[in-house]
Amino acid sequence: MGKKYRISVSGKTYEVEVEEVDGSSVQTQNMARTAPAPQPVVSSVSTPAPATSPKVQPEAPSGQSDLTAPIPGNVFKIHAKVGDTVKAGDLLLVIEAMKMENEISAEADGVISDIPVKEGDNIAGGDVLVRFE
Repeated sequence: MGKKYRISVSGKTYEVEVEEVDGSSVQTQNMARTAPAPQPVVSSVSTPAPATSPKVQPEAPSGQSDLTAPIPGNVFKIHAKVGDTVKAGDLLLVIEAMKMENEISAEADGVISDIPVKEGDNIAGGDVLVRFE
């Protein structure tokens, strides 16, 4: 009998059992899928994630005026426009990655000066999504 572990992948929690085979290879078996566990938001601002899609907060150093993509994917929907005044936590856009919609929200209050991406764009992690004044 192997060791049992609980892991979280994209907001879903799984129980797996791991056993050593032939001394060097590892075999995993999906035991049971449990309800999604509450996931902390990756940000300096803590916002609870909605049940339907995870909120991904890009991490940015203090004073940075660019909001960058935390993950690679496709820009699915843009909810803001240049000139909008936003508050921390306001939904700005949605990135589709691995068939999941990830909501990207403002980290702080500000005014949008540029959105260098458009819906349908393929983006890499670290690409600038929104610039603030």
